[in-house]
Amino acid sequence: MTQNGKPVHDDVAENMKPMEMPLLGESPLVSVLMGNYNYGHYIGEALDSVLGQTYSNFEVIVCDDGSTDDSREVVARYCKRDSRIRMIVKENGGLATALNAAYAASRGEIVCLLDADDVYMPEKLERVVGAFKKHGRGGVCIHRLIRMDKNGRTFSYPRPVILNEGWVGPQALRGGAHVKYFPPTSGISFRRPVTDLLFPTYPNLRRCVDGYLASTAQFFTEILAVDGALANLRIHGENIWSKAVFTADSFDGFLEDLKVVLNLQKEFLAIHCGSDIAERLRLNDCAHYWNFLLALHILTGGHSKSVRGEQVQTVIERIRPYRMRLLVRILLALPNAISRRALASWTGPSKGTAMFARMARSALRI
Repeated sequence: MTQNGKPVHDDVAENMKPMEMPLLGESPLVSVLMGNYNYGHYIGEALDSVLGQTYSNFEVIVCDDGSTDDSREVVARYCKRDSRIRMIVKENGGLATALNAAYAASRGEIVCLLDADDVYMPEKLERVVGAFKKHGRGGVCIHRLIRMDKNGRTFSYPRPVILNEGWVGPQALRGGAHVKYFPPTSGISFRRPVTDLLFPTYPNLRRCVDGYLASTAQFFTEILAVDGALANLRIHGENIWSKAVFTADSFDGFLEDLKVVLNLQKEFLAIHCGSDIAERLRLNDCAHYWNFLLALHILTGGHSKSVRGEQVQTVIERIRPYRMRLLVRILLALPNAISRRALASWTGPSKGTAMFARMARSALRI
């Protein structure tokens, strides 16, 4: 909850408490959930990365979401090769429905997500299990990822720069569900009591399923952050993390996704926590909302005094932290062509821009 863009004390938020977690056994079963649609040319590498783990007590549940390529044949070969891999086949319905089906078939005390085009580092499961065993109150474990191209060549620094950690439920409620950026799908793992609360998730959620699951879980449990990158995120032109997404239309899409996720979270919180909690979750308190509006303002020419119904001056004043607002004012004082180029450098996936963004983000601690 904010007043004039600044957080204020909120008794309802401060009274939120994390759920209790049962003790884990010595070698808990880990369920790796994968939803797949037409990634037959990548999914073998993803499965190999799980089979190459230093932790061996796992199962992999692949839900093929109506693929029309050779995905099912590829996965079937892996199922014959290792009984820990199982495949579910269904008609196309989107990632949320695929993960729902995979989760219903899983048995693990720990649940890890893996996109069918990404890969785990060999020690991923061992480090996640170790973190959950060491910090028994945590129900979500996150870590950084390194971007790679379609051929598997890495080109970026570990991201996100700063990870959520600890009990952030009250802060997240006051911040429109977002404290910092969560990593994408392959950087998120859960304890079973948390996923039992979250699944089955909304089947009509076509995008941002990973963001919805992680940012909703933070209202109910503590977050553990494992240092270092434990997975590679593939950038190949067919996913939303590709460089092509950084257009005005794409940021319009991000804004719509943000609104959809927040509305679903309000509905979820109303059911599980009551309306007094749910009504305190507001889009205007979300830093991502104002960041996306700023990007839209730059990408649409930077001349208008308003963007999507919000005054540009208000957008600038809502950018956090303060040192970031100083950078924004400098950016907007430059010719728009330079501002657009700087925005592309901030978000783009090339090696040169990645180095620039890493230095800038580290200096600004964002």
